[in-house]
Amino acid sequence: MLKNIFSVLFLTVFPVLTVLSCSRSDSNNSIAECNDENKYIVPQGTADETFLVGPYLMHTTGSFVALSWETKAQADTVVEYGLKSTDEFRVTGPSGTMHRAVMTRLEPGNVYKYKACSDQKCTGELTFATPPLLDTPFRFVVYGDSRSNPDEHAIVAKEIAESSPALVFNVGDIVERGEFRDQFKSMHFDPTRELGQHVPIYVSIGNHEFNGDRKGTYFKEYMMYPGDENLPDRPSEKDLPPHPEFSYAFRYQDVFFLILDDTMDALDIFSPVKGYEPPLWLWLKRQVQSEAAKTAKWRFAFMHYPPDSKCISDTDANSAPFSAVRGDVVPLLRENNFDALFTGHVHDYERMNFKGFPVVITGGGGAGLEQADSCTREFSQSQSFTSVHHYTVVDLNCEQADIRALDVDGNLLDEFTLKGHDGHVR
Repeated sequence: MLKNIFSVLFLTVFPVLTVLSCSRSDSNNSIAECNDENKYIVPQGTADETFLVGPYLMHTTGSFVALSWETKAQADTVVEYGLKSTDEFRVTGPSGTMHRAVMTRLEPGNVYKYKACSDQKCTGELTFATPPLLDTPFRFVVYGDSRSNPDEHAIVAKEIAESSPALVFNVGDIVERGEFRDQFKSMHFDPTRELGQHVPIYVSIGNHEFNGDRKGTYFKEYMMYPGDENLPDRPSEKDLPPHPEFSYAFRYQDVFFLILDDTMDALDIFSPVKGYEPPLWLWLKRQVQSEAAKTAKWRFAFMHYPPDSKCISDTDANSAPFSAVRGDVVPLLRENNFDALFTGHVHDYERMNFKGFPVVITGGGGAGLEQADSCTREFSQSQSFTSVHHYTVVDLNCEQADIRALDVDGNLLDEFTLKGHDGHVR
C-alpha cells in the first residue's frame, strides 16, 4: 500500500520527531517563520499488547495528555515518562480494572517516551508527541463508521497510522451496539491499538454507541475528553454542555475543534424547537462565538449525522437529525467562520457545499458500505461521491488547508483546498 512520503522519511531516517530548518522562539511557542516544508511528523510504532485494552491516548494540550488502559483484574495505575527517558517523571492513578492517568509538565513541540504499568507489568517504551509549536504545519485525519468489521477497520487504522497524523477524529459508530462492553475492545480498541498508543483519537459519538443503552455507559467509561472532571483544563460548570462526555470543544495549537452529539439519543436536542433554545444549542452557540474560536486560525466541527446525503430518502432528509443539521447547525457554523464540517453515519465518502461551506461525509472506516446504485438522490449541494473504505487527511499548511480523501490503497478519491476562515473551496 502507498505510504505518505513524510511518513516514509520519518520511519526510515529520523528516530525522533523532526522539524526541519526552523528555530524556536520560546517566548511565544512558535517557530521563527512558517514554512510548508517544516511538516510536523509524529512518531509511530508497533502495537504493545501487554494489557487487555490500550494504553491509549486521550485528550491532550501542550502541557498534559490523558492516558487510559484496561486490565483483566484489579491492579495499580502507574505511568513513567519523560523527554529523554521514562525515568524522569512518575504519575499514579486510582487502582481498578480501568486505569486513568494524566501526564503533566509537558512542553509543546516534543516527543515524549512513556510506559504504562499495572501489577508489576509494564508496556514497552512507547512515544507520543505534544502539539506542534505555533506556525508549524501539521496533519490530522478524520474517518468514521468503523463498527462491525474489525479486520477492515484495522486496515484503515494502519493506513492512518502510516500517514503520521498529530490527531485523529472518528465521527462515530465505533461499535454495533453500545450496550455490549466487549464490542468497544473488539471493534474499536483492538483495531486502533497501534494508532491509539501514539496518537490521541477523538470520537464524535454515533447512534450505535447508544444502541441498547441511552446513557452511553461504556462510551463514558472508556473515553476521557475535555469535560472530564479529572483533567486540568476542565471548563467551568457554566461552560459545560448537558453531557460533556458527548459534546466538547478545545484548542490545539492554533486550531479550534468542536465535537457535537447530534444523535438526540441521549435526549439532547441540539437545535431550536418552535422558538425554544435547548441547553445543547445554547452551548453550541457559545462555543462557536467564543474567544477561543474567534482567535483560532482554523475552525473545524465534527458530528455523526450529516446535513444530507445521496444515500438517504427524501423523507429522512426532511426529518431530524438531518434537517436540523442542515437548517440550523450548518448556517451557524458558516456564519461564525468555521472552515469545514466532518460527519459520518452514511457509509461512503461525500462532499457537499452549502453556500461555500464544505461538509464532508467520511463514513468508510470499516462498516459495510453503501451500494452505489442505491445512492441516486440528487440535491444541488452534492459535489463528490464514492463508496469505498477510506479516510480523510487534512494538512494544515501555512496559508491553506489541503484536504484529501484516500482509499486503503492510497488512491486519491477527492481533494479540495481551504483558504483561511472564509470556508470557500478554491
